[in-house]
Amino acid sequence: MIAAGWRRLLVLVGLALAGPTGTITVAGCAHAPRFPAVHALNDASVATRLQVAAARRHAVDGVAKAGLPGVGGAVASVTVDVIAAAPDRLMVAVRSFFEAPQQIVVAHGDVVTLYDATAGSPQFLRGPADEGTLRRVLGLPLLPDDAVALLLGRAPVDAVADRALPRVRLVAVDDDDGTYTARVERDAADRRGAWVVTARVTDDALVGVVVEGRDGRALVRARCSDFVEVGGAAFARRLELTLVDAPAGGPGVVVLSLPQATWNPASLPEGAFVLEPPPDVVVHPL
Repeated sequence: MIAAGWRRLLVLVGLALAGPTGTITVAGCAHAPRFPAVHALNDASVATRLQVAAARRHAVDGVAKAGLPGVGGAVASVTVDVIAAAPDRLMVAVRSFFEAPQQIVVAHGDVVTLYDATAGSPQFLRGPADEGTLRRVLGLPLLPDDAVALLLGRAPVDAVADRALPRVRLVAVDDDDGTYTARVERDAADRRGAWVVTARVTDDALVGVVVEGRDGRALVRARCSDFVEVGGAAFARRLELTLVDAPAGGPGVVVLSLPQATWNPASLPEGAFVLEPPPDVVVHPL
């Protein structure tokens, strides 16, 4: 009983010494956080950090291995050619079993062109980008520019013409993991929803992202890993994307792995973001 009383007293003393922000061990002693710098962050400093980090991430050109939602709940492993350039240019080509392009999506701004040979007779379709565009190819309910931002690990903090600068709010810090979480809210006139990003304080690389729709519902939760440093920026070579509203009976996760991609290449292939059908082929509305 006496020993138990002393242990309880030590815990109480440890709590008093640690104060409201201290971390208490089982023995009642406070330990110093591994990353105390996170406690100096605020809304303004986090916004600046994310803007600087985004400016270091321009483009990617590579071949991805993707686990995509398949038929009857199966997961299809496919090869995907990916070229992306900030802020809103994207080319995604899903290869067939015979390595021929089965589906190609090219997005440049708000206009998307789709080549689709999955139904036997190839078709070309063109129209405005929406959350259904990439769902048809990668199973992701994302606008193309949000997909570009995810691939490059860029928080959507860029200025957009005629719209207010996205608002960044610091939500939480973790001084043991050395991460901070911030909410990036777009202008009310923007058709895209907010992002909630978790980044490393050491290099501001995004390790977690939640992409929301305009109604505030989470669409995709992303986990970023297998980082490689290029030109002072850390790029994630593996993205695990959880679809919050996955189709009934289908898998809820899309995995993209880009182990040999070229990050921030000096140039991209000519015509990478151009997809034009032959002159005698009808282009259908998307």
